[in-house]
Amino acid sequence: MLPSKRGADDLTRFSTKSSISGFWSELSDKAASKLSTSVVSIALTHGDLVGQNVIYASSGIAIECQPNFTKFATSAILVRALNAERNGHDNIKIEVCHKGNVAIGTVVEYDLDHVIAVVEVTSALDVYCVPLSHAEELMPDIKVVAVGRDISGKLMATSGTLTDSGRSEDRGHLMFSTCKLSEAMQGGALFEFDGNFVGMNLFSNMGRPLFLPRDIIFDRLNHFQTSMEKIIFPVLLKSVRHRKRLRCGTSLIS
Repeated sequence: MLPSKRGADDLTRFSTKSSISGFWSELSDKAASKLSTSVVSIALTHGDLVGQNVIYASSGIAIECQPNFTKFATSAILVRALNAERNGHDNIKIEVCHKGNVAIGTVVEYDLDHVIAVVEVTSALDVYCVPLSHAEELMPDIKVVAVGRDISGKLMATSGTLTDSGRSEDRGHLMFSTCKLSEAMQGGALFEFDGNFVGMNLFSNMGRPLFLPRDIIFDRLNHFQTSMEKIIFPVLLKSVRHRKRLRCGTSLIS
């Protein structure tokens, strides 16, 4: 069940300093539904029990849902944590929590420079996949909502605006908002109040929250797909040529 726009019980995990019930009531029913159903909790755990021995926890954004899989974009800090802990623990898992259910995920692509990773679960989840394409230029002072989920699946949200400080100097593809983010909200979604997807929330730099804009996410996902095609195509071509040689050799022998 989706949380009521005016019912803030599911949103109080973030901070009592944020007027969560106030800004949530400004959203339309459609926008509130998009925000609440687009994000999941993504946690790195070890051991046999689900939800215990948490190494790292963040959020993820639904980007693709098919009958046999669902994909989520998240912060590539998950990959750094996975690499750091891989040799230290047994049975490391990536747990994706959605509506009280936990699915085991796998990192299928990542880009550490652009701080983005893609996690896939082999089941179709009832999520809202954010639209990804080149968007119009983001203007400063637009009111936005940052959304994420904690390890229990509780929805977290906080409001703010886009800043006029442009892009990060050391990471030119990142931009700033004023939304105060908890660690678990990293990898979660940033929306305008009308439900328009803006980008993916990341870490704070000198107290200034950063996000990866929608157009950069779109470019990176296209790059992943193109790169895989470039890798797969020569392999298939080589395989086809090999089979042709085998068939020719057989005909000569016979």
